Amino acid sequence: MPIFAKDTKDTNKLIIELDNPKDAEIGLLLLILKDLWTGDLLIGGEKNIGRGAFEGKSVKISHKDFNATIDKIDSIPESHKKILQDYVNEFNSFVIDENDLSQEGGRK
Repeated sequence: MPIFAKDTKDTNKLIIELDNPKDAEIGLLLLILKDLWTGDLLIGGEKNIGRGAFEGKSVKISHKDFNATIDKIDSIPESHKKILQDYVNEFNSFVIDENDLSQEGGRK
C-alpha cells in the first residue's frame, strides 16, 4: 500500500540560487516553480500512481531590489505579478529569438 504525503504534515524545503542570472533564466525558473507549486510538474519515478507531486506552501524570491514572499499562488499582489511576468516575457522572447536563429541556419 503506497504512502502518500497528502495524509501527513511532512514538508520539504527547496533552495535555489542563481549566480548572476539573466532575466530570461529567471523567467524559466519562475515557470518551473509555478508548475512544481501547482503539482503540474511531477518529480521522480512512479509518477503515474500519484507520487512526485508537490504542493507549494510559500516561496521567497529575491533579486536585486525585488523581494517577495508569496504564501498563495492565487493571491499574488498586482505589483509583484507585473515584475514576475516581465521575467517570463524575457524568457518567451529568448525562446522565440533562438527559434528564429535556428530556422535561419544558426547563430550569426
